[in-house]
Amino acid sequence: MNNKKLVHKKSKEILKNLYDKNEVFNTEDGKIINVNKDGSLGLLALGYRGLIAWRKAKKSNVK
Repeated sequence: MNNKKLVHKKSKEILKNLYDKNEVFNTEDGKIINVNKDGSLGLLALGYRGLIAWRKAKKSNVK
């Protein structure tokens, strides 16, 4: 049972570190891409970075 708690705690820590990062996405010519609450297929193609950026945008739009 202790193993499950240890893994769970580490998972929470990893996710917190990922969410604390402020990802900035740029086009090839250096323009910043704003992430909106609706998201895009391109964000999903970026993997976890895009997914977290989209979730942050959705959360900040609710407030």
